[in-house]
Amino acid sequence: MHGARTRGEVLARHVKSFASAFPENLEAQLRANPYRALGIACAVGVGAGIVLGSRILRGALSSAAPLVIAELGRRYLLQDAQQELGA
Repeated sequence: MHGARTRGEVLARHVKSFASAFPENLEAQLRANPYRALGIACAVGVGAGIVLGSRILRGALSSAAPLVIAELGRRYLLQDAQQELGA
């Protein structure tokens, strides 16, 4: 049953391949572009410090983040699934 093409199975396969390849890709990116990785880490740290230091921004982030993460994940994973299904 390797040729199963239901939407849920394709989505599960993409999630599994992304999750299993993530640590390998991360290390390769860190080795290939150390200064870029350091800059991104600094920017994320400063951004997190600003957001978490403000009660208003912390409240806005805590209410909006789950929605944004779910929507981005759904769009990214379903886009790949639709391409594999040929839709």
